[in-house]
Amino acid sequence: MTLAELYKKATLYPSLVIIVSTIVFSINDNIDYKSEWLTAESVVFLSFTTALIYCLIISFLSLTIFLIKFQKIKESNILTFLCWFLFPFTFITIVFIHEISFSIKYQEKLTSDFIYTIILNLPFVVGLIWSYYKYKK
Repeated sequence: MTLAELYKKATLYPSLVIIVSTIVFSINDNIDYKSEWLTAESVVFLSFTTALIYCLIISFLSLTIFLIKFQKIKESNILTFLCWFLFPFTFITIVFIHEISFSIKYQEKLTSDFIYTIILNLPFVVGLIWSYYKYKK
């Protein structure tokens, strides 16, 4: 399996899952949404746009997978692991830390924001780990 195929499986397919899941969850979450500024449809569109931008950021951060083409990186298990996970997982960790600290600061329980965070990150985590496993195999 080539690095391009693994990159697609690590980022493209999770992105599709994330966008569809975000749209479905946003429609379900905003059924009774009422505001003087936004309609329920515009909130769904904003959720879609946010998911798309988030997927682009993670996909960009995952481009370091292609550094494995260099012989020195390919020979080192640690450098290979870091090329695969360092930037995307650092960003994902920062997002989770922010969400958890926000919940603690305002003494909120798990809200729909935390569910959005899980929807936005879990497919990438699974995709990156699975593709790394496939690469090592």
